This record gives sequence, C-alpha cells and structure tokens, in this order.
Amino acid sequence: MDRTSASEAEDVRSIRTGSTMNILLTGDDGYNSIGTRLLIHFLKKDHTLTIAGTKTQQSAVGGRLSIKHGGTWFETIVDGVQAFCIDGSPADALEFSHVKFPHKFDLILSGVNLGENVGVGIFSSGTVCAAWRGLGLEVATHSVALSWVTPPDFYFHAHDANESITEFIENPGKMVKETIDIMFKQQFWNSKFLNINFPSTYTESRVFTRLTPSIKECYPPLTINEQTNEFSYPFTEVQAETTDSKYDIVNLHQGKISITPMSADWTDDKLYTSLKQGK
Repeated sequence: MDRTSASEAEDVRSIRTGSTMNILLTGDDGYNSIGTRLLIHFLKKDHTLTIAGTKTQQSAVGGRLSIKHGGTWFETIVDGVQAFCIDGSPADALEFSHVKFPHKFDLILSGVNLGENVGVGIFSSGTVCAAWRGLGLEVATHSVALSWVTPPDFYFHAHDANESITEFIENPGKMVKETIDIMFKQQFWNSKFLNINFPSTYTESRVFTRLTPSIKECYPPLTINEQTNEFSYPFTEVQAETTDSKYDIVNLHQGKISITPMSADWTDDKLYTSLKQGK
C-alpha cells in the first residue's frame, strides 16, 4: 500500500495535534514476535500502528546492514496491523522505513525484546540499534527500546504469528502498558531516546538509571578452546557484578523498571564544548 497520498499526509499531521500517535513497531525478534504483538494488543485501540520488522529472529546483530547483497520484503497483516516484513537486519528495517514512509512517525517502539539490554553493551543489541538508527534517520521524533528480563532460552525464540500471547498479557504486558502510559503523560521526560528494561516479575517501581559503564559487569566473557581454536558464548543470564545503585543492571536485578535517557548521538558534549573554547 502506498502511503504517500496528500490525504494520508494530512491525516498524519492531524494525528500529531491530538492524543492519537502514529507509531512504528520494530525490533530484532521478528515482525510477528511476542513483544510486538503485546504492543499491538495494548496500543491498537488508541493509536495508529505500523510494523516494520525482521523476517527472522535477529538477536545480537547490533547495527548490521545488508549493504553487500540487499534483501527482500513483503507486506502482511499481524493482529489487524499492517506489517512490512524485512528479510534483513533490524537496521535494514529502519532504512526501509525511512524510504517507504516519507512522513515522520511520532514514535518508534522497538521491542518488547525477550531478554534485557543493559549497560554499554547495548550497541550489540538489534533492538536498541533499530531504535537508534530510526532516530538518526529521522523516521520518528522519539524512539524507545523496550526489553524484558527472560531466561536465556527465550533469547532466540522463533516466533509464530499463531502462538498465543495470553500468558504474557499480565506479565510483562501490564508493566509495559502502564510504563508507556506514564511516558506519554510525562512527554517522554523530555528525552528523544529512552532505553527501558523490565524485570522478570511485575512491579510498579520505576527508576531513572545510567548505563552500566563496564560490559564485564553485565555480560560474562566468551570461552576460548585452545585445542580446537574455537570460541563460544556462555548461554547464561545477564549478571550484575556492580552494586552501584545508579546503574541499570543493579536496579533491574532488584526488581525495578530501569529507564535510561539516551543521547541521540555519541558526542561528549562537555569535552566538545571545552575543546571548542580552547580550554
């Protein structure tokens, strides 16, 4: 469906002046993932939704682009919502959205990812990088990455549009919906980009956090086999070696919802200003 008509453009402008938002759903778990379908369940009634997601599960691909071979896409419907399925990476899905939809969305929601995305290691996350790239491409004016603590065997769950999401409505669904409602009411706390992580069990406790600065304090190192010259990653839960209460991983492991305001670019503003002033 071509969404470039004048009447549709007018519709988009009117959406931004009212309570209804025009939201792009994406992530790295697949266009028909449990997390995406939870967002549809809770948001479809009040907002205009479009999906641009990966064809397959793409955890831990970071910001990879299919620049050598390109890819394909097809259009379908997921739980009553128009969906564009991208046979590529999460970042490809946002590049596709940038060209396919010439209007700006009000918001990108990436997730809800099965598995937390914490600390500075988030640059390996397809979920977070999709949100990040979409903001950089100006696909939307705000972008939010949503992730939920799950057992490791959920990380690479192969989704099926026919699987039931009923068991996930209460948890994490209720936490996610309540947090999104507060986020809308608070106008994103004046942030363009948020990284939000939900604990494994329901809570109403929400805290603002910083990214844990050491990857080693969140994720265990890979294993090297000197005999076979092979390496592998331990399939274990994310750890929390630091105890500093300002960091995301600590609060998440204490059962709190971690909300981290993110910079849209990686510039060290304080140092940049100092250098420009010749200090």
